[in-house]
Amino acid sequence: MNITVYVPADRSRRWHLRVVTQIARLPGSVVAVIPIGTDRTPPGLDLLFDLERLIGGSRDETAVDLIPLRDFEVFRAGSATVDLVVDLAGADVSSSIRTIRLSCGGLPPLAGAASSAIGEEPPILSAEICDGEGRHVFDSWVIAVEDRCRASASTSMILARAAQLAILATRSAVAATASPRTGLVGDVPAFRAVGSTAVAALAGATLGRRIARRLKRAVTAPQDWRTVWRLRRPRSEADAPETDPTPFHMVADDGRRFYADPFPITVSGRTFLFLEEFPYATGRGLLSVCEIGDDGRPSKFRPILEQNCHLSYPGVFEYGGEIYMVPETTGRRTVELWRSSRFPDQWELHATLLSCFELHDPTIAEIDGGWWMFGTGRDPWCSSWDALHVLRAPSLFGPWVEVDECPTRVDVRSSRPGGRLFRHGGSWHRPVQDSSKGYGSGLAVVGLDLRDGGAPRETVVRRLRPSAPFHGLHTWNRARHERGVFEAMDVLGPRYAPDHPLSLFGEGQPHP
Repeated sequence: MNITVYVPADRSRRWHLRVVTQIARLPGSVVAVIPIGTDRTPPGLDLLFDLERLIGGSRDETAVDLIPLRDFEVFRAGSATVDLVVDLAGADVSSSIRTIRLSCGGLPPLAGAASSAIGEEPPILSAEICDGEGRHVFDSWVIAVEDRCRASASTSMILARAAQLAILATRSAVAATASPRTGLVGDVPAFRAVGSTAVAALAGATLGRRIARRLKRAVTAPQDWRTVWRLRRPRSEADAPETDPTPFHMVADDGRRFYADPFPITVSGRTFLFLEEFPYATGRGLLSVCEIGDDGRPSKFRPILEQNCHLSYPGVFEYGGEIYMVPETTGRRTVELWRSSRFPDQWELHATLLSCFELHDPTIAEIDGGWWMFGTGRDPWCSSWDALHVLRAPSLFGPWVEVDECPTRVDVRSSRPGGRLFRHGGSWHRPVQDSSKGYGSGLAVVGLDLRDGGAPRETVVRRLRPSAPFHGLHTWNRARHERGVFEAMDVLGPRYAPDHPLSLFGEGQPHP
């Protein structure tokens, strides 16, 4: 297939080059790059980027870096016939040739990315495929922006996903499978075009966020992740924790560490709570466990697994008479299966399920005789909060294969796992993180439709956000207990005494 790629003639960027080099590797594709038109970069935007780099001292490559046109020289010789156009310049040239166009909030990608960085809502990228018969949306992604205090970082993260979306749409077109994918439920908000005054607004917004963050740290109680627990009523709705008024209590810590990612499990009538322990002194997570007493209270935690990389999200489960655990080990770019040689405090590496794969919060479940794995990946310059990867295997031990072109879906509101899958009302449900207002700002519960065996279709059942003074809700898990259901979550906020009752979803409580 002969593919022509339009890039801005005066301001080509690194994300343009990434698209070109990736689609040039597609089997049977011949790529020609045509510089066209004038880049619609808002005046002063690149000056703002340069100023941020100068102040921050960063020399890392980003998607927004300007590059010379000579970097495309190897792709300048084109064919007389063109089968597909990939428009990265926002040229909007009228043509009957099949064309892939990108937009961010209805604007060209860079202008839309800059505009979205001024506000607080997550940006929405769309890829359209246009031809003589009209246009249709190939896919829409709701993008994570991890650092809204730096315009260059936030804009780069959006454009990196734009590159990935363009590559995926082109790959599908080359393979003649470019039918609409999962799409986006709801309307795409339109951003207003940004000019020089808006660049000043962007600079002011990012600076204002930095100042506000420092002031908040100075005048409020220390904010960090805290694990909370409660014994729920056995007959309360399993998928609706906010409907149960039973108060939570906070797991005690000594102020030199935080506890997060709680996973309770009941084995032989005894309930244990596994979680991530993060000592501030080392800056690296390890895994710890405690036993839950007859009264539902956690006992003292003790470390059970520490490695040469950060450990978190101890997904512990029972299978075939053995106790296994799949923790997050992205520092090694692996997904590892650990087996308990003496439960609950001795563990050995049983198998490496995936290698050279950075999968965050890997969550495994056996469903109808097959095995599923959910997690989010981190692609170059992108976030780990928004890109869902789904894998299947005939056995717990593999082989694990992705069910769809990766990523399966990109949506910062409902992709990254937030706990074990559970069955309720005859259907499977998946707790997920909603980071649209910041990392772990809320949880959602999605229902899974797994009938066709391919990429699961997911529907949001409910969204959960904690009441003040908490402003983060990250992981949610439960286990049976002799007195009911032991439920644990982690929240972002101040420390409370362990005996203080917490109304996590009610009217809130005063600061400690």
